[in-house]
Amino acid sequence: MIHATALSVQHAGIPVVLAVVTQVPNSLLMLDEWLKPLQTLHLTDKTGKIPSAVLGIETAPIRQSFVLALKDVPELWEISFNPHTEISLGLVHDFQYREGQFISGYLNPKRITLDSLPLDFALVDGGHAVLTRHAKPNQPNSSAVSVTHLDVRRQVATMPVPPWPSLRTPPDLPWTCRP
Repeated sequence: MIHATALSVQHAGIPVVLAVVTQVPNSLLMLDEWLKPLQTLHLTDKTGKIPSAVLGIETAPIRQSFVLALKDVPELWEISFNPHTEISLGLVHDFQYREGQFISGYLNPKRITLDSLPLDFALVDGGHAVLTRHAKPNQPNSSAVSVTHLDVRRQVATMPVPPWPSLRTPPDLPWTCRP
């Protein structure tokens, strides 16, 4: 069953990629413009033991990547659809002289660990940052929003927010609107 989709933006000869999130099994299937499978990723934690559904997936055209938030594992994934992208492994002394270890970043996830499970997420700053809403521990009706910067791959700020309205039940308002 298909849960969510995202489509890359065709730019400067970069091939079009369609990302399809499925629920059974929890996986991310990437297809080319002729719907030929390019890559299948199982949605699990780093160890591969804890499967996860996807909270949502969005396209970050400026970064030429897809960004998704896992629902059952505190992680964000950024997956580049640019065939020339590389992922650094560990620390890099100097990118210009390629001092470090790199692997192909094309359709491979960069994992970003979050402090807790996200409840919602949205791309901001042209796709360079992600806002995630998290429940505060021991405070059932309170939440906080974290800002995660995709370049540094970590959360850079957290701020409390007032109680978030539930989208499933209408709010109990002190007035009535009449037609």
